[in-house]
Amino acid sequence: IDEKTQQLVAPQGSMGFRWEGAAKWNLEPKDGKSGEEVTLQLGLLENHDDVVDVAFPYFGGIKSEYFEGVALDDVLVHRLPAKRITLAN
Repeated sequence: IDEKTQQLVAPQGSMGFRWEGAAKWNLEPKDGKSGEEVTLQLGLLENHDDVVDVAFPYFGGIKSEYFEGVALDDVLVHRLPAKRITLAN
């Protein structure tokens, strides 16, 4: 999301631009489609549509020679801010 316009952008260098003819590999604060400079929003805490549960697998409970392990559930659920978008189709 561009902080200034609040529009969705695909930054130049993100996954979809790596295999085009121009090979735009470097991740830059530019709109990948127009090339215009953008200020990428780092989070949705101040500007979200909803707060949703997101489940993450937890592998830290497995003890090894390098790590003691911390006993927690196998899946950790966090409540995170989310933005609703409408797809073209």
